[in-house]
Amino acid sequence: MMPTKGYIFIDLDGTLIDKNYHILKKDVDGIKRALDFNYKVVFISGRPLKFVMWIRDQVDHRIHTIGFNGAQIENQDPIVLNKTSVDALMQYTDQMVFKSEQGYYTTAQTIPSVFQYDMLANYPQLSESSFDKSSVVKVLIFTDAKEYAHVYKNIKEVQNISISAYEPKGFELAYAGVDKGNAIKRYVDVNTKVYSIGDDVNDISMFEVSDQYYVMNTRFGGIYVSNVYEAIHMILEEGGN
Repeated sequence: MMPTKGYIFIDLDGTLIDKNYHILKKDVDGIKRALDFNYKVVFISGRPLKFVMWIRDQVDHRIHTIGFNGAQIENQDPIVLNKTSVDALMQYTDQMVFKSEQGYYTTAQTIPSVFQYDMLANYPQLSESSFDKSSVVKVLIFTDAKEYAHVYKNIKEVQNISISAYEPKGFELAYAGVDKGNAIKRYVDVNTKVYSIGDDVNDISMFEVSDQYYVMNTRFGGIYVSNVYEAIHMILEEGGN
């Protein structure tokens, strides 16, 4: 078996897929070419693992997957929040979505369609009676500009959580230390080059552990690209392919 030439970690929303889950054909072609040249391609996202695998199945089954911003690596158990942390969070706002491996539960009357998973037959919205607080992998909190600072102050008091802040829209929460960067460190082989492609706040930790990273948003440094294909083309050129 040929050794892995490098790891290419690819974010989904805003990077590989648009708001309608559309994927550019040339991005698919670039990913397949990287796989053919023995790069290990990994889709890594804040989305549930089942969603990441659903996207993977539309591109190439050789791709590996990581969900929930690194809290669940394919074929491994997820890293869940402490139940005491979940109980504490529920005191501060009713605009929340709790995601587990099995499905999601929301305390909000309505949530944006992007956080609903009607396309997945195996990832339902859970009722209050079927919601298990001890199985929560990720929490979303929705805010507006008026309440953002107040909610942030409160959730920073909760122990054993990590916070990704999207001012003024809200927050993503996971168990302490869970992020894409730490997932990559657990995942990769030593001395194998790591590349990443992303576009948002939850990708920063991924960029920090990469030998080279490519961005769809100029806020984060790195090499700016307009699509995944451009990034993979540069990676393969660097590798002599």
